[in-house]
Amino acid sequence: MAIRYDGWSIAAQYRRCGKSACRVCREGPGHGPYWYGSKTVDGRRLTKYFGKVPPVEQEIAQDEPSVLKELSRLREENENLRAQVAQLQAELAALRTPPALSDPPHPLEETKEASQDELTIHEQPRRRASVRSSDELTKADVEAIWCEETEGLDEEPDILAEVHDALVRNLFPVPTQDTTRLKTGTNPRKPYVCPFRATKRGGRLTFGSADKLVRTAIPWLIQSVKHQREWRELSRRRQQDRIAELLSTYRRMDTLELVHLVERMERAILMGDRTGWTVRLEELDEHVEVIRQVLQERNT
Repeated sequence: MAIRYDGWSIAAQYRRCGKSACRVCREGPGHGPYWYGSKTVDGRRLTKYFGKVPPVEQEIAQDEPSVLKELSRLREENENLRAQVAQLQAELAALRTPPALSDPPHPLEETKEASQDELTIHEQPRRRASVRSSDELTKADVEAIWCEETEGLDEEPDILAEVHDALVRNLFPVPTQDTTRLKTGTNPRKPYVCPFRATKRGGRLTFGSADKLVRTAIPWLIQSVKHQREWRELSRRRQQDRIAELLSTYRRMDTLELVHLVERMERAILMGDRTGWTVRLEELDEHVEVIRQVLQERNT
């Protein structure tokens, strides 16, 4: 930060001596501060060295020696703080340096023998594979897979019943059908085409066996049924809100106006012409029912 003094712009500068062993230059900004001033006179730029103390402090020193003494003390504290910061930075850099890796043990060096418990491999329970994993499935095979996949699931019974019905209905669309007919694909490695799920491009997912197809479809059907139920519940709430809004609107209208309006709506529905209406014909049926409900309330 420059100081304005008697037309001079004075600023502190640090100088480097260029010696490689100089600690001041290596750990700090350099020697100093030295105060240099500059100003322009008749188009010429003049520079002047004011020493290690700015002229303002020199004037203060002439009048108030105690102030200069305090400034010297603060400058000394500043230098000490800089030295402490430099030391802490060096210690932090040493801590960040990763330790040297120890030499790996010799391949022929004897190691501690593993205990019998460590060598014991705990057998994991295996899922029973379908006896017809590489062929079409019968209804008994599908029921066996269903029991295996849904055993221990924490799902509502009505959801599982709906999923089971959808599974059987899609695997055996014909009542007299005894086995699945999923092997309709052209890929010899995955010839079994899933009747439930589609790919992102619109095609059907294919599997290498009917057993894997059914096992993969069961959890997907459970999630699908849950989403459908949530969507139906949301649609039901929206319909209730819409009917409540229509009731509030039509209850504010006169009876004669409602009678003429319902006649126009019924005529449009009968003719199949929605000209002049901003809603679909299916929605007009809903409006007619709401208006008749309002008229019935007024008649009673």
